[in-house]
Amino acid sequence: MIGGEVVKKLRVLLAIQGNETENSNLQQVNQLITLLLTDPKVILTVVGKVDDKMIGDHVNFVSLEKYNVETIKDYILHHENSNPSNVIILYGNHLIEQCAYYDYAFKTIPYLKNVNIELFRKVEGAFPYFFVDDGIKLKLSKHINFDKKFMTLPSTLWIKNEEKGSFFKEQKSFSINDYLIVNYNPHFKNKKYHVVIDFFETNPNKFAKQFKKIEKQLYRTQSQVTWEIIVNDNTQFKFNIKSNIKFTNRNNQFANEADLYIQYAPDITQDHNIEDIKRNLLQYITSGTPALLFRHPHNIELFGEHYPLVNKVHKLIDDDLFYHECASQAYDVSLSYNAIEVRNHLLSTLWKFNSERETILFAGHDFKFLRNYINYCKGKNINVLIDQWRGHKTHHVEVSNQLLEQADIIFCEWGLGNIEYYSKNKLKGQKLFVRIHRQELETKNLDRIDYEKIDKVIAVSPYILEEFSRLKNIPREK
Repeated sequence: MIGGEVVKKLRVLLAIQGNETENSNLQQVNQLITLLLTDPKVILTVVGKVDDKMIGDHVNFVSLEKYNVETIKDYILHHENSNPSNVIILYGNHLIEQCAYYDYAFKTIPYLKNVNIELFRKVEGAFPYFFVDDGIKLKLSKHINFDKKFMTLPSTLWIKNEEKGSFFKEQKSFSINDYLIVNYNPHFKNKKYHVVIDFFETNPNKFAKQFKKIEKQLYRTQSQVTWEIIVNDNTQFKFNIKSNIKFTNRNNQFANEADLYIQYAPDITQDHNIEDIKRNLLQYITSGTPALLFRHPHNIELFGEHYPLVNKVHKLIDDDLFYHECASQAYDVSLSYNAIEVRNHLLSTLWKFNSERETILFAGHDFKFLRNYINYCKGKNINVLIDQWRGHKTHHVEVSNQLLEQADIIFCEWGLGNIEYYSKNKLKGQKLFVRIHRQELETKNLDRIDYEKIDKVIAVSPYILEEFSRLKNIPREK
């Protein structure tokens, strides 16, 4: 019967010390749960109080009278004896300390929620990995050397689906003196530029003086430069300006397309939310937009001591390669805060705790070009199933259904009736691949495929790849 789920699961037990009041600010845990549940093959058991919005089909919540160290530890021992997890995650310093060197420490990962050097020294040899957020990592790094045992889960994550963006465009036009003064270069007079200034300042008049310096330098080319200034809802600008300026409320959705992003926050105080500042910055650099920053410990933490647009900004206009270097470095920084990158690293690490064999199902009418790969998979301790079709369209449906429900991965050799059937019937959490040959250019099967259901299309040669992209409109990202 179609509609089941894949065989191999990752069973995770998350234990949270304390009661609902003590854990009222569990953003770290909620984010971790969200990342885990992006994988439909994760079965999560939670012992502790979390937000109701975390409830999902693959989450089992365990209710205890008390969520103190003793009751949680007793539950873990009982649970692992009766229904073992692949990996256990602990949240709470006392719980971490009490579970160090217990029977299941070899598959347990503590989440260090604050800086406690004494605790870490006690337990560092007990567990295979530790979770930390970027802020805790920065503080701990002053006392310990970070190695592969630490997995960083940033407090701010950004989702960006596009590939590297604007720094591949020819849009280099500025030389920057200090951190805000932009000079026009006549060599680029036929170009148009959009510059975004993220304005974190309690005194608009102070900013106005700085902006007038820019306006004076750009008075000949105002039609070529547009400015977008992001402000708080209650910020009022009362100065006379001539440049083409758009003011955007920070509370509204704003575009992240820009040739240059300037972060104007000369004095970060308690009035400013550091996470908001970081989030806005990430929105631009994840598109490949170079960012001009003020020197502050939070920016040094994010970009490092030698980011060019803090120290060598004067080169930006004169050197196209320098612009690319700045944009590329900014984009690379954003990857550490990209939700997809963080998720992939997290899940690939956790899946190492599951030693069960994976099952791959090969489906098609002719495997003569695939025999070596099938034998290779068998040699890699992968469970191999074969759905042998009788022709391009003919197969035993009941057999295909039974095999489908056993598979973690489906590999369709040839893109014919087999890929039509499996793309329509694949189960949640299964991966689906198809390898295409020249023959499929002359059939209609691929025209009826929903490519959202396919993980990857494998072409037998670069020529075939280009032909199918051109004639069958197969998405190139597939």
